[in-house]
Amino acid sequence: MIKKGFFLIILFSFVLNAQQVRILPLGDSITRDSFQADPRPDSLYTAYRQPLWLLLKSAGYMIDFIGNDSSGYGAVPKFDPDNAGYGGYNTEELLNLIKTGYDNNGIEITDGPYFNYYRPDIILLHIGTNDRDTTVSHLQDLLNYIDDYEDSTNTQIWVIVAKIINSHPYNPVYTEYNNNIGNLVDARIKDGDKLKIVDMENDAGFVYMNDTTAPYSDGDLFDGIHPNKSGNIKMANLFYDTLKALLDNLTLVRLEKFYPVVSQDSVILEWETSLELDNYGFEIERSIQDNENWENIGFVEGAGNSYDNQWYAFIDNTVNPLYNTYQYRLKQVNFKGDFRYLGELAVNVIYTDVIDSHNLPGNYRLYQNYPNPFNPTTNFEFRIAEFGLVTLKVYNTLGEEVATVINKELPAGNYKYQWNAGNLASGIYFYHMQAGKFTRTKKLLLMK
Repeated sequence: MIKKGFFLIILFSFVLNAQQVRILPLGDSITRDSFQADPRPDSLYTAYRQPLWLLLKSAGYMIDFIGNDSSGYGAVPKFDPDNAGYGGYNTEELLNLIKTGYDNNGIEITDGPYFNYYRPDIILLHIGTNDRDTTVSHLQDLLNYIDDYEDSTNTQIWVIVAKIINSHPYNPVYTEYNNNIGNLVDARIKDGDKLKIVDMENDAGFVYMNDTTAPYSDGDLFDGIHPNKSGNIKMANLFYDTLKALLDNLTLVRLEKFYPVVSQDSVILEWETSLELDNYGFEIERSIQDNENWENIGFVEGAGNSYDNQWYAFIDNTVNPLYNTYQYRLKQVNFKGDFRYLGELAVNVIYTDVIDSHNLPGNYRLYQNYPNPFNPTTNFEFRIAEFGLVTLKVYNTLGEEVATVINKELPAGNYKYQWNAGNLASGIYFYHMQAGKFTRTKKLLLMK
């Protein structure tokens, strides 16, 4: 007969953002790269971004330079080619771009605000070459807009503001402008703004001389303003030192797996971490159909500090048969209240009627244990069609037997056994039944 209700068959796709940090370089022609002493196509312009990307990659950080500028194609050594930020603008022009999506020539770069398409975790902001004769008011406006965007979207963006490199010959106007940048950033940091500052003028180790000939060992500029290759490497090194400390904080929780489990009338989300430092826990957010409107549907407490693998699960038992597309994401929160999104699942659910053969004669049947998930007891139900030896055993994910629930001869009929897993750790297990030629294996979930 047809059983009332529905069963979920889950098809899913998964995006793991555990260490994938989105970095958006913004700024002037130094960000864009104008090293004319070494002519090459625009597609190979990489500036300080290529050596910085290589440093981050070699240190094991999973980063993605985002933005619509496609510099990097064909660069050697290999560089992140798809997205290279946006360069060549002064601060006022940058503000207009990220507000409206239009560049300073009135060309539409994005349909709407720039961050809606290229949402950064970190912005590398090297401005000033085109702003040095102005006050820092435009920088103030830009930082205000970023704060407003964070508030309106419930996101967090770190901004690393660079004091600009000086010139050859050395120009005291640049130093004065850098002092104004430093005073502004320091004041905002005291007010709780998520800012860092790097001093490219003094701390990068620039040799303020022009050198247009490889290996560029006599100076770090090629035209008095723009860095040559050795200058770009020095910029990259200074950005890296600041980024490393910030990235270590942003990736305090390392997500290894995030996946759904098929279950009747619900979606079970499971995930595993391999590192947790200062982890308060995980908020589970869900979007139905549109992947835009997210709601908080639950919270799972984290392990705090752990260098061992930790396993977690959450049950969404509010799945509605009117919809068949769900998105889930994990919002990891530390004890200071800082957060970032670690992983995202797109889940498609298909609703089908289930044939219930419980009362049909001559049938063998192993049912899903209940409750599932459970702590620490659950029930196994099965039916056998004739007298014979019945075994029901439980195994861990390594295939090791952890319990024998049944191992005896039974007459035909329906049976129910309760099992206590109080001596086992939380996790996924499998139970396997054999009766004559009938064998079945199902999954169960222990949550303590």
